[in-house]
Amino acid sequence: FLALTTAVVAGLAISGGALILWMDVPLLEYAGIMLTSLFLGASFLAMAFLLSILAREPARALATSILVWIFFVFLFDLILIGTLIASKGDVSDTLFRVLLMLNPADVFRILSFNWVEGAVPSLGMAAAGVDPPTSSLLWAVMSAWIVVPASVGLWIFRRRVAADALVRS
Repeated sequence: FLALTTAVVAGLAISGGALILWMDVPLLEYAGIMLTSLFLGASFLAMAFLLSILAREPARALATSILVWIFFVFLFDLILIGTLIASKGDVSDTLFRVLLMLNPADVFRILSFNWVEGAVPSLGMAAAGVDPPTSSLLWAVMSAWIVVPASVGLWIFRRRVAADALVRS
């Protein structure tokens, strides 16, 4: 996570400095986008940690982590759109919001658009007549996407270490 944080902050700080100086982007707004980026990265790191504990083999852990990333970044929304089309849009607002919360990339997108004033309507949620979830709920869900997989992975790791006779002796 430290390496990810260093890369994200260094990379976004350079472009952010230019945007803040020459395009009058508010510093707090840009810092918020950097923070959401770190949370998204941390959520995928937590999932990769859990998957690596479950896989036991490095190649399988890597392949599974990449597939999970592809699923959440690309396929999840296609499945969601397909579901909306198949149901002819007959999905309740509450269910739609819950489905969005099942994808850390969607939570990231909504949080990022919340930082950019006037951008929420471009999410398409306004066109669908759905109000976006509150920022506090989004931050809680994004935090859960980090804490839950990391905690489960740590719990499994500790159980395996405790059960390993070579480690105990």
